[in-house]
This record gives sequence, C-alpha cells and structure tokens, in this order.
Amino acid sequence: MYKHRKTRLFEPLGISGEDWEENMMSQNTGGWGLRLKTEDMAKTGQLYLQKGSWNGNQLLPASWIEEATTTKIIQHPDLPQSKKDSSDWEQGYGYQIWRCRHQAYREDGAFGQYIIVFPNLDAVLAIQAETQDIQNELNLVWDYMLPAIKKDKLPSDPKSLYALKAKLSTLALKANAGSFTSFTANKSLNKYFVLEPNENNIGSITLEIKDSICHFIVNTSIDTYNLYYGAGFWKSGQTNKPGPSLFGTAKENFALLSPYKVTGNFYWKDDNTLVMELRYIESPHTETTTCHFDGKQVTIDIERSLDFGSKKSTMTGVLK
Repeated sequence: MYKHRKTRLFEPLGISGEDWEENMMSQNTGGWGLRLKTEDMAKTGQLYLQKGSWNGNQLLPASWIEEATTTKIIQHPDLPQSKKDSSDWEQGYGYQIWRCRHQAYREDGAFGQYIIVFPNLDAVLAIQAETQDIQNELNLVWDYMLPAIKKDKLPSDPKSLYALKAKLSTLALKANAGSFTSFTANKSLNKYFVLEPNENNIGSITLEIKDSICHFIVNTSIDTYNLYYGAGFWKSGQTNKPGPSLFGTAKENFALLSPYKVTGNFYWKDDNTLVMELRYIESPHTETTTCHFDGKQVTIDIERSLDFGSKKSTMTGVLK
C-alpha cells in the first residue's frame, strides 16, 4: 500500500520524508497520523485547489475532489443560526474534509494543524501549531489573513520579497544556552538516583554530562530509555520512550509508532537546576524535565507542552 501512495501521490508532488501511521496489517489509519513538512501540507492543499491536477497530470479525479469537499453531514441542523455563523465546525462535513466559513474548506489535525483551501480566491494556507483554542486560531485567519488575500496578481516587490526570505531564514527554535557560572557550564557529571514511587513508574535515573552532551538514562518498570541533549544546541536522535500522545485510545499497538524522532537541548538554569528539553519532532509537543539538586537529594519536575501549563509531574530521589 505504501508503494502505491509513494508512486501515485507523494513522488509526483515532490514530497519526501513523509510518514503515515499503519496498523498491524500495514493499512493506513486513514483519519490521522500523516506527518508532513509544512510546505508539503501546502502541496496537498494545492492539489485539491487544482481539482486533482499537478503539472499537467490528473493525480486524483476532479469529480472526487468535488464529491469529497462538499457537505455530506450537517452536525447540528437545529442549532440557532447565530451559533452556526460563529463556528467553523457547523458548516458541514464532507469526506474527512471540513467546510469552513467564507466558502473555504479544510483538512485539520489535532492542536491546530490546518490545510485551508480558498477556491474562490485561488489560495491555500498551511498552518502548524500547538493550541487548545483551535476556533480562535481560525478566527485569526479570517480576521487578518483573509482580508490580505487579493484575487489579482500582486505587483513585483523585490524589497519585500527579500525581507520575507530573510525573516523566514531566522524562524527556528533556538537552543537555550542558560545563565550559569563558568564552573557549572564546563563541569562533568555522573550521578545515579533512586526515586520514590511515582506516577511515571520511574525507578531510577542516571545523569551523565560530558563534552557538551547530557546522557539521561530513565529506568522504568517496563524499559530503559536513553535520552541525549546538547549544551547550547539541539542533539538529534530517536527513542522508544512514548511521547505526548494525540490519540491514546485509538492506537492498536504503540510499538508500531517507535522509534520516535527527537531532538534535545539542556542547560543549567543555575548551579543547582538542570533543565532538559526534548522535542518529539513528528508532533508539535515538547517534554521538559527539570532536576533540582540539593545535596544528595533531587527533585524532578516533568512538564509537557500539550498540558499548556495546567499540570506538572513531580518526583523525588536520593543519590546512590
């Protein structure tokens, strides 16, 4: 099945590095789990805008595009009109395509991942985000992006184009270097802590810091996970440690998803506080682990970005 998707869809669109979750029978989940770069998301929207045509080839039937993007279900037909007019989830649903206000339609994923197609304006907008208020995210599109889209071709503006390219080249999540003494910044560390019983089922941890790399070893009742973080840079790698889950109850087998691609950065907040940021780069989520050292004691806080600051897991341990 993957071979057909690759040759019939992804390769003609110039998409590479994509990943689409499958079940134990090698069948796509279908409704979720497709991971693409933002520019590749935009390409799929452009394919729909062009009624399935790409570089002169008909990759999808135009009749299918029309069928899939028109309303098949009205979620709440008895809802007051004022409620319908203020919600992008009350405009109708096609074949895994949501209708929007302003004669647009969209594909959307969890936490505000959007591909919005504007047929009347010949435009496509791709967004990656991490938010709980996904309606407000769309409201921002209607309030600010929509008025800026013009039907006519814009005049040549090399200065603005240069400024845009310069701005885009700086858009990156910078690694945190922290603020600490030169002694703390350069010291090596090798410590083993046994933890008190905790909700994360972590029995012990080992911290090894050497040559700008922090090796964080997590021992649970199920497995041992080796995580790596760079000092002032993002250390790329992969792990079998489950990350923040989008659809925990929809997974057939979590083993099908691993290993997860990650990148890590660590820094000392002060002489006794070590912060480790782990980004699961195939999702919008980050897991931050903070170790507070006090003699032979350690207190460890784990926070996940998808909780939006609403909760924190805290563990304590002793040096062995």
